[in-house]
Amino acid sequence: MFHISLRNVQHIATLEFSLDLARHGILAIVGKNGVGKTTLARAIRNLILADTFATTAGADIFRSDSQIIYEIDGTSRTFIFDPKIGSLNCRQAIPSTWRTDFAVELSIPAGDRFNFFKSLSESDLEIRRALALDDFATPSELIAFLQAIYPGSGFENLAEVKVRKSSYYCVRQPDGRYIREDYLSSGEYFLINLYKRIRLQKKLIFVDEIDISLDASAQVRLLDELRKLCETYQSNVVFTTHSLAMIRMLRPGELRYFSKTRGNACIEPSTFGYVNSMLYGFRGWDRYILTEDQVLKEFLGYVITRYCPDAFQTFLIICVGGGGNVKNMLTQNAQEQFLAQPDHVIAVLDGDQQKYRSTRHERACYIPLESVEKALFPEYGKPDFPHRLADDGVVTGCAANDRPKKLFKELERQGLMSRARVYEFLCNRHDLAVRKFSQTLVELLGLASSRNVSLD
Repeated sequence: MFHISLRNVQHIATLEFSLDLARHGILAIVGKNGVGKTTLARAIRNLILADTFATTAGADIFRSDSQIIYEIDGTSRTFIFDPKIGSLNCRQAIPSTWRTDFAVELSIPAGDRFNFFKSLSESDLEIRRALALDDFATPSELIAFLQAIYPGSGFENLAEVKVRKSSYYCVRQPDGRYIREDYLSSGEYFLINLYKRIRLQKKLIFVDEIDISLDASAQVRLLDELRKLCETYQSNVVFTTHSLAMIRMLRPGELRYFSKTRGNACIEPSTFGYVNSMLYGFRGWDRYILTEDQVLKEFLGYVITRYCPDAFQTFLIICVGGGGNVKNMLTQNAQEQFLAQPDHVIAVLDGDQQKYRSTRHERACYIPLESVEKALFPEYGKPDFPHRLADDGVVTGCAANDRPKKLFKELERQGLMSRARVYEFLCNRHDLAVRKFSQTLVELLGLASSRNVSLD
């Protein structure tokens, strides 16, 4: 386990970040400009190179009470402000493995990807000699990695040359010439150097602004290839990005949102819907309805169409993902108004969320059903339910908690009931309760026009 804690460093009063080093995968950290993502990257790099802050930041980012605490697998080290050097200092020896197990790639202009050319130039004669003597290897894994990200890019002639303990790469040309790795595109050059670090089995590789120099298609393809390499070499790649293309393609558990309130920074698990709203700000809608998932969103769309057909205000229903995230977005919108003023935004949650304190908010309300799936499940057992599955075993064979969602999916998959038909059925069964609930939506949307809109 890796844990880092910052206190009073630059504009960050407090910040905690943890990563399970045994997870072996990728993790994206996203947030608005200026919240402290680069400061976090520098703080991790400080563990490897003690002059990181001196060479990449101003001299006034520390105070007398500034400190950074690192804890790795139960061992901790603390860097505190040392007025003699005007920077942070640790009076304990740093374990040598810490310096070799971690790597950090900063953004422009301090990143190694922008400052490695000198080493390559100095080794050019030895590279040239090795190629002339056919003293090189074919890096099949790297070739496959690059071709997966840049299909048809012609890396089949890539050669690996060993100079002392370092590996250098170049593309051999038919006429005997070669293209050294630093003469490739900036994106290709960066990917080669990222691959080198993963192959060294670094436990943590932190890359600030990974999307620099990569086009949108390369960014998306990179994610799958990094997942494979991290698993193979038991590594972790943590990166910051502003790329919507990359964020959209992340899997559950791979996304963290970096926010800051009055200097106190927070990095929390998040979803695409939440980040998409926080970073890119849905603008141009009169009202916003935040909810948990796609099924509830569709159900609300049906309820509004059926019970509020003359809604006046244009509106957007946003799937945020999880009751906690919905509440967090309500709270942050009240502070920053990135969506709209607070009384123009509500959250609608499943009825079973009402019992949890973590989802309660003055702008949150609940449908009069535990959830769409849970409300449908007992109806299926009644004699007047209009449809039967071909085999009830596909549902009864599941764990009890999973059966409602499985039934919902199977009715749709077998063509027995569309989602719209399910929503209609439940509203017919619970008409009075849903009609009463719809008054909350009427209060939000008003009545007069039918300009209602619901988009992803």
